[in-house]
Amino acid sequence: MRLHALHRGSIHAVAPFAWLLMSLVVFSLAVEVRPALAASCTSKAPEQIVIALDVGHTATNVGATSARGIGEYAFNLKLAQRVRDELLGAGFRSTFLMVTELNGHSGLSQRTERANRMNADIFISIHHDGVRDKYLKPWLYEGEQRGFFDDSTGFSLHVSPRYPESLGLARIMADQLMAGGLHFTTTHEPNNPVGARVPYLDSTRGIYRRDNLVVLRHTNMPAVLLEAGVIVNRDEELLVSTPAYQAIIAAAVTEAVKKFCKPPDAPVAGTKLPSGFVYLADIDPTIRQDIRYAGLHNFVGRPVEGYLANECVLTERAARALSQVQAELAAKKLSLIVWDCYRPARAVREFLLWSRLPRDIRMKAEFFPNTNKAELFALGYLAARSAHSRGSTVDLGIVPADLSALAGYDSTASPKPCTGAKGQRFEDGTIDLGTGYDCLDPLARTGSPNVTAEARSNRTLLQQSMQGFGFKPYSREWWHFELADEPFPQQSFDFPIVARAPPPGANVKQEAAPAPPKL
Repeated sequence: MRLHALHRGSIHAVAPFAWLLMSLVVFSLAVEVRPALAASCTSKAPEQIVIALDVGHTATNVGATSARGIGEYAFNLKLAQRVRDELLGAGFRSTFLMVTELNGHSGLSQRTERANRMNADIFISIHHDGVRDKYLKPWLYEGEQRGFFDDSTGFSLHVSPRYPESLGLARIMADQLMAGGLHFTTTHEPNNPVGARVPYLDSTRGIYRRDNLVVLRHTNMPAVLLEAGVIVNRDEELLVSTPAYQAIIAAAVTEAVKKFCKPPDAPVAGTKLPSGFVYLADIDPTIRQDIRYAGLHNFVGRPVEGYLANECVLTERAARALSQVQAELAAKKLSLIVWDCYRPARAVREFLLWSRLPRDIRMKAEFFPNTNKAELFALGYLAARSAHSRGSTVDLGIVPADLSALAGYDSTASPKPCTGAKGQRFEDGTIDLGTGYDCLDPLARTGSPNVTAEARSNRTLLQQSMQGFGFKPYSREWWHFELADEPFPQQSFDFPIVARAPPPGANVKQEAAPAPPKL
């Protein structure tokens, strides 16, 4: 990597090997790519995991110059090609080599914008290292005056802590590189004047904190910058050029991706909930459940991470208060129906990633027909932290007590706007509450004057019933209620929602959440 501005000095000559660019089939930054689903790579098959493999620098801004006068870009290009081939061979068929011709900040921004638009699951930037120009020592090579520094060797990894999973990926990668016989460099540690002088994030693995690198700060996925070796070191320059060394790097990166994206062991039905949490069905089985984020019928159009079963989980205090509301409604021949209860923090992160994909609007026609997706956070429909993750918040409505069955959702049918009148929107079985559930629209405001008198009356009934047993409404969403006296007011949880264990001796098959649609 070339150190700019306060780092290393002037731009060096174009690398002799820049012509290699013409012979490679690379991922063009001008090509339109359909965004993949915004999900953790652990939930995807290898061929669906999108990997953006960034070639550091350009053919006209080559980065560092090696001890023998070769631009860093040529090394980066060769190694990135080798890593790409290894990943493709391992089944990661959605691996793209990213090359840009733009220099400076525009080129860096173009890399991150492309990776974000294609919704890459992993971003890896390939570089080779040098030192500050003033520490280079002169030597004569093939009649030309060159600079070298033989006191630094080894790889280094650089991440920004703004995306916590980046450090996890870097740690796995470092372990694989060291398992392959390589060692990390101390070139960039704070007390070493020859390098970037940045703090460690993991001093046992050569992982440095880099908050100012565009490709790490502005990517919306785990991102790691790999310095594969020190090319101003005369011996290491020759070493990193060998097929054997490149094979070690490529194998280590590929194995790191495999381990990072390995699906976790699936929680089994009946896994014990954290203390203070219960299944709503164990407290009151009469309350209807249709957990939308465990299926396809929601504003992102797929099962959301952490929702592995159609089960409402709540704190026991919230569940018992809800059961009291149910008893009161039962006297009116009505019943509650819950759509979301406890929400794992990982699901909130998935919503955040989804919000950054402006082109993923396939559910707009139903769930936010009149709202700009880019404004969902500003308007209060989405948040970086959710009260649901504390376990005492619930989204719900009211259905007739004698409702025989909930209507099934057909993802192939034409969507109906959630703002439509009763009978003209998706039939969820509820009494008329003015809009459908999760309708991200001003019409869903609890006090909206633009709904029918019947809908206003039904919203008032729901609000008064919930407030009577300690729940607070939310002005922007008629379905959202938080328990005022919640037991975990400052704590968010991230355990997955799994099926309840069937009663002893029962032969009950829990209906699993539908699998995500294949790309």
